[in-house]
Amino acid sequence: MNIVQQNQEDSFARLEEIARRQLFWTKLGSLALTGVFVVVLVVVLVAAPRAGIVLARTEQAAASLEEVSRQLSQADLPGLLQRTNGLVAQSTDAAAAALQKIEELDVDSLNKAIEDLKNVVSPLAKLFGR
Repeated sequence: MNIVQQNQEDSFARLEEIARRQLFWTKLGSLALTGVFVVVLVVVLVAAPRAGIVLARTEQAAASLEEVSRQLSQADLPGLLQRTNGLVAQSTDAAAAALQKIEELDVDSLNKAIEDLKNVVSPLAKLFGR
């Protein structure tokens, strides 16, 4: 019976060693899982308020975009372009008429009139001491 008892003691020793290793790895896994849980908890606690702020800003931006979209849909863009084209055409016509008048201006006659005015005003300026 000694051999059987020895085999049983060896088997129990091996089982005890296996149980110790299993306990070590179970503790290590539990510790790692606890660490991951703590990290996730911290990230959630830190990120949750920021996510709320981002969500609020996103909602504000969406509301602004909806308002701009509504205003653009109500705008009469073809009418605005047509009126702008009309203003450009009127401005072009007015500029052409002004240019025509400038071209028709007789510069020599204008210079002669200025010289004549100077000759008339010059004696009056001397009379008043200027």
